[in-house]
Amino acid sequence: MRRKTPSSVLAVVLTIVIVFTIVIGCGAVSSLGAQPTEPAWMSKKPRFFINHDGYFLLVNTPPITLDQFLYGALGSVEGTQVDGLVCHMFTFGDAVPLFKTTVEEANVVRPDKAASGHVWRYIHTRAALLALPPAPWATLIAKTHEQGKQFWGSMRFNDAHPPSYGMRSKFGVDHPEHLLDERCGAPFHDPGPPGKVPPSRPRDIGIREVREYRLRLIRDLCSRYDVDGFEWDCTRDNDHNFPADQRAEGPRILTEYMREVRRALDEIGRERGRRVGLGIRVPGPPEVCREPGLPIEQWIREGLGDMVRPTVYYDTTCELPF
Repeated sequence: MRRKTPSSVLAVVLTIVIVFTIVIGCGAVSSLGAQPTEPAWMSKKPRFFINHDGYFLLVNTPPITLDQFLYGALGSVEGTQVDGLVCHMFTFGDAVPLFKTTVEEANVVRPDKAASGHVWRYIHTRAALLALPPAPWATLIAKTHEQGKQFWGSMRFNDAHPPSYGMRSKFGVDHPEHLLDERCGAPFHDPGPPGKVPPSRPRDIGIREVREYRLRLIRDLCSRYDVDGFEWDCTRDNDHNFPADQRAEGPRILTEYMREVRRALDEIGRERGRRVGLGIRVPGPPEVCREPGLPIEQWIREGLGDMVRPTVYYDTTCELPF
């Protein structure tokens, strides 16, 4: 894969976040029984993952070619010591799949007028990506494996990007009541009028329908693509998950949700014949996670995740107390 456009190089520089990984063994909790010989890329414990948030697709001038897509996602790590790629496979905001989905409500609702140039490019680049032969994501995953690297699909847990950054899904458009808006229980928000909490774009995770919809997206991704795992990116946007009157119940609800995701991935793993991992990206060490209600220590004790990736929030420094 060779360099195609200056913009693709810029996108790689802007969007790749390097994070360290804590790998957790959890076979005692979620056993898949006797397993066949693992593929070569799964036979070693990865040490160095790169997180790619797919920003190059947002700034790409449509259409996009398969070579541009492969270079933007994988080109910068070819021949390096990186042995794992975590790639966001859903858009900012409404988490519209960047692949052909079987979840009808997840498809994009094309506006009469795009909210920004970002959205116009994103919509047309996604359409071109979905029309590419052969299937671009399957090709990317296969080429990642050919390099001896693991490939994990990722989704922002509850992203607050405004409509000017991302597409709107049918589910999102049909259910404005799911938005937290002024009900958001997070203590910090962007500046708003005195005495008023500005509208919060994340969804209310306390609503069962919201959780079930996202779980369907995870099942769709992991059952149809040869991913080695799925990652919840809990840095977007941590603490903006529940209304103020339900914030205390948040950790319990999130833990039960993680158990549901773990069970779903185990089911897919049994059908595939090898484990599908669950990764959790969090905004720092345990004490930092407690404040926004992310009970990461309990998730580790229960063996719900295969790896935890502490990372800084809204920065690229790596001075975390690992």
